[in-house]
Amino acid sequence: MLERLHHKLETLAAPLRDRDLQVSIDVAWDYPLHEGIVRKVKESQPWLVAKDTHHHGVLKRTILTNTDWHLIRDCPAPLLLVKPNPVTEDPKVFIAVDPLHVHDKPARLDNELLKFGGELAADVGGELHVVHAYMVPIELMVPEATRINEIVEKTRRVHRDAFTEFLKPHGIPDHQAHLIESPVDEALPEVTGKKGAWVIVMGAISRGGLERVFIGSTAERVLDRLPCDVLIVKPGGE
Repeated sequence: MLERLHHKLETLAAPLRDRDLQVSIDVAWDYPLHEGIVRKVKESQPWLVAKDTHHHGVLKRTILTNTDWHLIRDCPAPLLLVKPNPVTEDPKVFIAVDPLHVHDKPARLDNELLKFGGELAADVGGELHVVHAYMVPIELMVPEATRINEIVEKTRRVHRDAFTEFLKPHGIPDHQAHLIESPVDEALPEVTGKKGAWVIVMGAISRGGLERVFIGSTAERVLDRLPCDVLIVKPGGE
C-alpha cells in the first residue's frame, strides 16, 4: 500500500516538477491521522500545512472531519483548509480581524494575520481585503433606563475608530476594508461570498486547560458556512 501511494504521489508531483518547482514526497503509516500529521509538521517545520475539506449537501455546507478539528487545535504551523473551488486569476485574500480584542485574542495576532495574509496575497498576485464584524446592543441587552440610541451610536463609533486606527499604518484602500454591523457568523460568509474571496485568514487561540481552540467568536458557527478556503494562524509561541 505504501508503494502504491508513493507512486500516486510521484504522478501528482511530476507536472509540478516540470514547472521547476522543488517537490519532495513522504508516505507514512500512522494513527490517529492528526497526530501523525502534527508529528511530521513539528519535524519539518513548514511555512504552511494544506489539507483538503469538502462541501456536502445541496447548500454546499462544509463538514469538517474530526481530523480537521484536531489540526485546527494542535497544528503548530498555519493551516490551510482547501475546498474544491477554482482559483481565479485575481484571487482575493480576506483577513478577519478584531481590533478591540473583545474575544480575548492577543493584540499582536491581528498584526500577524495581516502580515501573513499580505505576503500570501503578494505571492499569488492577489488583492488583500480586511474585514471586521461586530454587533450593536439591542434593547433587551441594556438596562431599562438606558438610552439605547446613545449606546448604539457609541458602539458604532468605537468599532469604526478602532478599525480605522488599526488599518492606518497598512495602507489598505477603502474599497478593500469592510466594517460590518452584523454577527460574525453571518457577516463573514456573506462578505466572502459576495466579493468572491479565494481564502479568508483567521486567528486561532488556545484557552489553557480547555484543550480547544476558539477562532474569535466564530468557532464552529462559521467554519462550515464559509464558501472559500480557510487559513488558520495562531499567535507565535502557541
